[in-house]
Amino acid sequence: MTIEQIKEDLSTKCIEALANRLGYSTESRRRDYGVDLKIVEILKRNEPSGKVSYYESNREIKAQLKATTEKQIRNRDGLIKYDLRVKNYNDIVHSVNNLRPTYLFLIVMPDDEAKWLEYTPDELILRSKCYWYIHPKGTQESHNTDSHVIQIPEKQMIEMNTFAQLIEEIYN
Repeated sequence: MTIEQIKEDLSTKCIEALANRLGYSTESRRRDYGVDLKIVEILKRNEPSGKVSYYESNREIKAQLKATTEKQIRNRDGLIKYDLRVKNYNDIVHSVNNLRPTYLFLIVMPDDEAKWLEYTPDELILRSKCYWYIHPKGTQESHNTDSHVIQIPEKQMIEMNTFAQLIEEIYN
């Protein structure tokens, strides 16, 4: 595998692990058309028998994932600046105009690839910082040829309550 493929796979596993730990189901795609991962809300209900069952709520987050390293971003004045490929930028522009937008999840890994993942007899550590981004409504397509700089506020780091907040934003 190339280093880029390893980065991509680890970044997907990072978001999936967090979502799964929080009780969401995930669906990743090998072939994507602007959506790499879906995070699906799971609800529970009490059956008349007294048993608890779980089901998909049909509320989900569609995400495009981008894996990078610390040296590939610029961090100034509380903003993370990242060069996003124009195709990906425009995919998100078009999704914002739909009822169910696609979010960008930027996974920033350490520059030293030996620190990306550590496995010991006691623990498995996957090191990264994860941020979410969505274009403001009204954002226009980019006519650049290669990339377009996006700015992600540092406060948009993915935290334990982020997925629930994004689902509420999408469906309310």
